[in-house]
Amino acid sequence: MVNRSLVQAIVKAGEDLGVEVEEFRNKGAGEVDVIWRMNLHPGLPNLNVGFYAISEEDQIDIPDLTDLIGRGALSALDRLVFVTDTEEEKEMINGLVEQFDNIGGRLKLDKFVTVLSENELLTEPGARAERRARTMRGEQPAHRRPPRTVRLRQKPHGV
Repeated sequence: MVNRSLVQAIVKAGEDLGVEVEEFRNKGAGEVDVIWRMNLHPGLPNLNVGFYAISEEDQIDIPDLTDLIGRGALSALDRLVFVTDTEEEKEMINGLVEQFDNIGGRLKLDKFVTVLSENELLTEPGARAERRARTMRGEQPAHRRPPRTVRLRQKPHGV
């Protein structure tokens, strides 16, 4: 069961940051609740961050978690974020991810999976969120100095 209010909170947070947002996107491996698509630099490919909204009623266990992570990996996501509606649910999912990592495989999920509570997603300090949004839009901060040009001294001829 999808928690629509949590999905809407994820969508709004992405829009506030100025990133391209897609809801309920299926890229061939199963539906992802929300995808944020960010272009950090014209020479780099887009960064795709997928989100799953998890509520207490979902009763997530290891097989469910591996299914969602597999969908995220097969959907060509660069990062997967589980957003929970409570801090307790966040800790429970973090514990499942750690259990999975402790099995000893080569894939370390903590490099691919992040777990946030809805509070953490929505309470980013305003100045930091605004700075990040400007960066996503490609704007330079007003206080930033232009890059310095460094000239190397050349050795005199005949030395």
